[in-house]
Amino acid sequence: MGVLHLLLIFMALQRKSRVKRGIMNMKLNGEISVKNIEVFYNNLAKEMDNSREIVIDLSDVTRIDLAATQVIIAAGKKARELKKVVRLIGVNPQVKKLLTLAGIKA
Repeated sequence: MGVLHLLLIFMALQRKSRVKRGIMNMKLNGEISVKNIEVFYNNLAKEMDNSREIVIDLSDVTRIDLAATQVIIAAGKKARELKKVVRLIGVNPQVKKLLTLAGIKA
């Protein structure tokens, strides 16, 4: 089990109090890539239904790939359709460069 998977399991356990306020904080770390994107995508999709705002903290993310950027773009589009918000915080310069190239304001 990877670090991202363990983090998402912990987040699910803590979800009740955060969703009560309507905000889900997702703190990710390490590499977000095609290797672990399914866990990230599934959790993000579930929280989109349960939260009015999702804050994705990328301060400890060392690298993302195209698959991760596509998931973030899709989440932003779906959030706008549902009148919800997805925010990225703590974006390091290397990750920000890729997100900017993909058209994501970070």
